[in-house]
Amino acid sequence: MNRILGLASALVVAATCTASAQQQVVPAVVPQGTVVAITPKGLMTLDPQTVTQPQAAPFNPAPLGSYIETTIDKRTVRYLNGYDISYDINGRFVPTQAFITDGYTQTDIFPATAPRALWPLEIGKSVTFNAGSRAITARVVRTEVIQTPAGSFFTYVIERRDRAADGPDNFAHYWYAPAVGTIVRFQERNARSGQRPSWEVVSIVLPQPREGTVSVPTPLGDSPENRARYCAEHTTTVPLPNGQQMHVNCFTYTQALILDYTEWLKTRGLASARQN
Repeated sequence: MNRILGLASALVVAATCTASAQQQVVPAVVPQGTVVAITPKGLMTLDPQTVTQPQAAPFNPAPLGSYIETTIDKRTVRYLNGYDISYDINGRFVPTQAFITDGYTQTDIFPATAPRALWPLEIGKSVTFNAGSRAITARVVRTEVIQTPAGSFFTYVIERRDRAADGPDNFAHYWYAPAVGTIVRFQERNARSGQRPSWEVVSIVLPQPREGTVSVPTPLGDSPENRARYCAEHTTTVPLPNGQQMHVNCFTYTQALILDYTEWLKTRGLASARQN
């Protein structure tokens, strides 16, 4: 296992802290490819198991304060009100309704609440509404397990078709992952102009865990002895953005630094295990 992954059902491992911490957005120690939740009770990491049943996905967005780094930007959930979500994207306030109206202002949408009828997501379900002078149809076309820089995600794929009287249709696709409550991949094909760049998630930090938790599997060569040796060579103190320090137990620390710990096991950890 070379990273911590976030997948379909919210699978997290709870960790106990020796010092409590207020909810934060992102700890500096988290490497790329990690999906983590920081809670008042400690650090949490999402499990790499996959749930692929195409059951209906309720609207359950990533909570306020969630930090999402993509291949093109960094965004934080700054506003939640029902189906209305707004992100701070590189310092720019970007609203969307039900994840599918990005690129349009709320006053452009008619009927105003139509996009939310797409939820809960089910294959074949669709909604139609107007956005300015364009007719929009959003449809759930399939479920798909995809690989991103942040790991593997079970997703619902939403196709948004923008029709205009003066030119060809525009197609955008959104990959929504119920595990983390957000879009984890975006692609657009615009034959007219102004095509937006494609992106995938690189890392996600949630300020609180999702429901339904199980323990994460451990990388090859992991053992209590190797964890203890690794932690003895490092520090189990996690720095937070506000300058505070959060102390975590050794197991939590190795999960938070799973990429580095896995590499360590390939050299010092595994070599030591073979010698013993």
